Order: sequence, then C-alpha cells, then structure tokens
Amino acid sequence: VSTQSTGTGVNLAGGEFDSGTYWPTTGDIDIFLGKGFKTIRIPFKWERIQPTLGGALATTYRDQLTVLVNHATSKGAIVILDCHNYARYNGAVFGSGPTNAHFADLWTRLANTYKSNCLVWFGLMNEPNSMSTEVWVSAANAAIQAIVATGATNKILVCGNGWSGAHSWTQNWYGTANSAAMLSITGPASQIVFEAHQYFDSDKSGTNPDCAFSTTTQIAGLFDPFVNWLNANNKKGFIGEFGAGTSITCQTAITNTAIYLASKSNVLGWTWWAAGSAWPSTYFTSIQPTPSPKPQEAWLTTYLDLTSYSCGPTAAPTTLKPTTKAPTPPTKPPTTPPPTSTSYTVSWNSGSNTYWLAAYVYPLSAVASVQIDCGYGYRATTQGDGSWAPGAYVAILQGTGIPCNDNPKVANLKITNPSGVVTTVTKTWP
Repeated sequence: VSTQSTGTGVNLAGGEFDSGTYWPTTGDIDIFLGKGFKTIRIPFKWERIQPTLGGALATTYRDQLTVLVNHATSKGAIVILDCHNYARYNGAVFGSGPTNAHFADLWTRLANTYKSNCLVWFGLMNEPNSMSTEVWVSAANAAIQAIVATGATNKILVCGNGWSGAHSWTQNWYGTANSAAMLSITGPASQIVFEAHQYFDSDKSGTNPDCAFSTTTQIAGLFDPFVNWLNANNKKGFIGEFGAGTSITCQTAITNTAIYLASKSNVLGWTWWAAGSAWPSTYFTSIQPTPSPKPQEAWLTTYLDLTSYSCGPTAAPTTLKPTTKAPTPPTKPPTTPPPTSTSYTVSWNSGSNTYWLAAYVYPLSAVASVQIDCGYGYRATTQGDGSWAPGAYVAILQGTGIPCNDNPKVANLKITNPSGVVTTVTKTWP
C-alpha cells in the first residue's frame, strides 16, 4: 500500500508543446515535490505517443514519459497522464476524425503500460471542445470501458465538453450542458473522477494576466456549478487546471480558490497551471523557480493538502527501470531515551547533489504533521513514525539540487498537533 499527500499539485508541461517535445526533467519533479506539491499532471501529445491511429506506442516518447512517471511515483507522488489534445488527432475532431475505437485503443495500450501502479491516474482528454457533448461522452465511455477491460483499477479523470469550465458546467452554449450529458458517463464509481478547469480573467480563458474574479463570492460563483453538481449526484471531482498572474487581485483569487477547494470533500484536489523548465520566465502563470521563485508559489504552498492518500500496488511499469539513484538516508542520531516533554533535534546529510534535513520531534503522540523551512519557505516533508529515533516523530525534507540556506544554518519547524494547534520552533543544524 502506498501513502502520500492527496491531490494538490502542479502541471509540468512541455511534452505536448506544438513547437516540439520539451519534457520536464526529473529535477523539475524534485523541485516541486520538495516544495510540497505531491500531484504531478504531465501533458502528452497523442500524435507523438501513437504516431498511427490504432498502431503501437512510440517507444522513445513512451519511455521518456515512463522515466518521469517512475521517478515521481517512486517518491510517493500521484502522476496524472494528461492526453492534451482537445479531442483531436492531427487537427481532426472527434466525430469527423478519430473514432471511439481509436480512442479506446490508445487507452488500452496506456492502461496496459501503467496499470500496475495505482499512483498513475488516467486523464482521458484535456478540454474537449467544438463537438456535441454526446459525441464526447460516447468517446469517453469507449475509453473508460477499454481501460476497465485491461483490469486496471486506476483513477480515470473525465473532462467535460466546452473546455470543461467549472463556471460553464451547467451552461449549454457548447451543446448539451455537461451537467446533463456527463451523467451518462459509465464506469466503476471508485475510479471515475470528473475534471474541470477554471481561470479568472474576464473571459475565463487563462490568456490574460489580470483577474476579473477574486472575491470569495466571485470565486464561489465560478466553481459552484461544478461542485454543486458533484454533490447533487454523489460524484468526485478534480480541478486539473487553474492559474493567474501576480497582481494583488490575483493573489486574492488564488487564495480564495485554494480555501474554497479545501472545504469541498468531493473535490479530490487540484493542479496549478503550470510549471516546467521549458516555459519562458515571462509566462505569467508559470511557477518554475527560474531565475527565482514566483509569488504564486508562496501563495499556493500555504494551502497544500498534507492529508494521506492510500492505494494498492505501486509497482513501476515494466517498460523500463528508473535510472535515478536514491539519495542516502540521514545518519541515525545517537540512541537516547526520549524526553518526557516535547523536544526537537535536527540533523543534516548531503552528498551527490542531494540533501536530507531530518527533524525528530518528541513525543510521537504529540505530533500530527511537520513542515520544515530551511531558508526557502515551508515545504511538506516525508513523514515517518519514529523508526530512526524511538519515541519520536520523524520528518525528512529531501531533494536534488535544491540547497538549504546554510548561512545561517537554521531550520524552522512548523509542528501541528493532533488537535490542529500549530507550534513554530527554530533549530540550528550542524
């Protein structure tokens, strides 16, 4: 059984770019896992992973994707495979181009590749548009049936028609409203998750850095059509994309969105649009921290979900083995009797361009979660049960090429107890 943080994460784009394939790197994944983003949505291009409809998957492209999948899931992250094609193949839309059988064939091949890893979620299609909603529902059902027929039990994310806007879920300008047509989606209830997207510029397209919607009431007005539909029909949902610029108004929009979504138990999480080393630094929604961290990152990390998600087998796909060597765990501290009151110890280990910063918090029973800031903001940690220090709660911040600030050598610990009370403690590390 695998346990990790639920749902909140980031799109790492590039593999789907029209101008060429620019996959994110394993280093990009490490950056965001180190900051607490525990779900990675990876867009890919249908024409590149399957150059001929109904044909074999392209070995090189598939294996490049698999390296990223293996790397992220080996560290406990959910990976969403996002077919980023807008219900098209080489520009031909469903209904006049690719058939249901073609779409089912694609997902049969992908499911057979990744079904052994329950941390891989299948995002059927990004933002279908410009067809009847019934045509899209029929294609989606064909893909779902094909996935289930392989024996896969992975989550299956299904976007709606009309670019899958949360705000337009009940509207019909694109055809039959998603709120009506998507009730015809079939498949195991434990696997089906409905996916919506939302942006905050005036036309809700995500093409303008200004935010026209930001207040609590306005944000609820955007998301309620989708979330209320989930509630009314006992469905689960996911926000696959949202993003905004860096203005104060957009900060309000982002903050209110994170708060709103965190309050909705039928929304499994969200992934911010976007990041990845291929984005230019001027792209207004990118939170890729080059040449420096972006303000939206700090606004988001406050609201990352640190609850646990568990699923079944997480064996890596058999296509290839991961090539990244895991860093060496931190040295165990001297064995000493646990103190009778709360106390804290921090140890440091680095080498081969990796680092581990471990916090041992006593007693174990007094701790629900720990976040660590070693100079670059609070980040979620790999959480343990005291196996390295009997009687302690162990939290480990790890990464590759993401240094801690060593002047001064200070670690701030944000410790939440089982009652939700937060204590902040500052410790030096050697």
